[in-house]
This record gives sequence, structure tokens and C-alpha cells, in this order.
Amino acid sequence: MITNVVLVLVTIAIITLIGSDNIYLSPKGNETVCLIAYLCLTCLFVTYFYKRISIKETTDVASSTLFGGLLLVWSAIGFFFTVNLDDSLPFIVKYLGALSWLLALTFYLDSEARIYETLWLLLLLSIPLSIVALIQQYDLSALRYHEDHSSTSIFIQMNLFSCYLVFIAPIAILLFFKSINKVQKILAACAFLLLIPALGFSGSPGGQFT
Repeated sequence: MITNVVLVLVTIAIITLIGSDNIYLSPKGNETVCLIAYLCLTCLFVTYFYKRISIKETTDVASSTLFGGLLLVWSAIGFFFTVNLDDSLPFIVKYLGALSWLLALTFYLDSEARIYETLWLLLLLSIPLSIVALIQQYDLSALRYHEDHSSTSIFIQMNLFSCYLVFIAPIAILLFFKSINKVQKILAACAFLLLIPALGFSGSPGGQFT
């Protein structure tokens, strides 16, 4: 069980910190895609077999789920029929990695506690990313990346960062109102108050309007 939880949570952290085209790590695109796809596929196998062991019986797959999975796999395989396969291969790996991750989450998020555990991880990861965006506003900061004074945290582009913040904002609000613990409420409130100025400093009109 511990291996199952740790693997999924580590994968979420890696997708956030590396899959965002981290401007400070400068990873090679194809290597990053393959790493994340491999982790997602590993999560799928681990969560599936743990699910089978935990319920001690064969896990039946709904026909609609099976049909949807086969449709997505066929869509990914369709990239092989493109004229330039070298350019299409990263998209195939991304597509299959995303499919593996989606299926892994369906096996992993089998209780309300797991769902809130995952949401808290996403929210806590947003706190240092928002802080980095705020620090980037200082001209002498070693974290400055863009010359136009826009803050993108570790993301390579302002719109990607703003989309990330817009995704996290409702999670912060949900956890604030759902939490009974006072410390958790304070954490959720701090995360929300940090991402608001970070969104403003991103310079993304679309994100700010949303």
C-alpha cells in the first residue's frame, strides 16, 4: 500500500515540476516525455495489481471503459500513419502516457480520503511555485527568466503558468471550506492568497480574465 501511494504522489510531483518544461532544469523534450510516460505506465500496473490484491478478486472492466480505452489507444496509434514519424513519435508517447495516467488514477482514487490526499498534494506544490513567481518580480533576483517582467515561475510561457494557477484556485477554495482542521484552513487560504498576485504578475490576460 505504501509503495502504491508513494509512487502515485511522486509521479504527480514529477509531472508538475518537470512536465511543465521547467525553465531551470532545461530537460531534453523527448527524454522528459519518455520519463513521464514510463512513470505513468508503471503507476498503471502498480495501482491495477494493488487493486486486484486489495479486493481479492478479478477486477471487472466496464464495457464502456474498455471501449473508451481502445478508442484512445487507436487514436494514439494513428500517429504512426503520419508522413513524418519522427515528429509524431513524442505525441504518441504523450498520448499513451496520458491514457496510462488516467487509468491509473481510476484505480488509485477509490476513496474520498485518496481524492483529498491528492488534492492537498497539488495545492501544496503550488505554494513554492507561486512564491517563485513573486520573487521573479525583483530585477536582481537570480530566478528572473523573462526580460519583460512577466512571472512564469518554472513554466516556460505565461499562459501555461496562468492555466496552472486557474486550475489550482478552485482546489484551494474547495479545501478551505471542506477542511475542519484550522491548520489546513490556513494552508489553503495562504495558497489561494499567493496564487492571486502570482496570476496577476504572470501577465496573461486570458488567465487573469478567467
